[in-house]
Amino acid sequence: MIKEYLIHSYLYYKLNEIIIEDTEYDQLCKDLLSSWDKTDSPYKDLINPSDLLAGTGYSIEEYPDEIVSEAKALLAKHRKKAKYVEYRTVTDDPEELYKALKDSSDWFLKALRVDYNMSFRKFPEKREMTVGVVDRILKERSDGV
Repeated sequence: MIKEYLIHSYLYYKLNEIIIEDTEYDQLCKDLLSSWDKTDSPYKDLINPSDLLAGTGYSIEEYPDEIVSEAKALLAKHRKKAKYVEYRTVTDDPEELYKALKDSSDWFLKALRVDYNMSFRKFPEKREMTVGVVDRILKERSDGV
């Protein structure tokens, strides 16, 4: 569990990459904190339990080579798997698109928004519809709908 925490902390705080949801990271911190006394790892001294309580890994300054290597490998695997971000809308119906995307993860929706904003300059109506649907879904989630 410590390695997983360090890997995701490295990805987020050093590489500015997110491959798990914030809630999943927060749960990882809680789980690690609750088993702290029973946890044994050569990397335990890198972690301040108060950081786990706060749900952060910001204060970690140095990461072991093994953690850096595993984090980069995990990121490469994640990026390869996430190639479907190159998804293209095949419908002109916003409600149909909404139904297709409503269960997608936040990171996918945000990547899709960026993708459409950057790649669809020649098709403004397609870009506006897709970005509008993505924004609608993200807003509904933030409003707790």
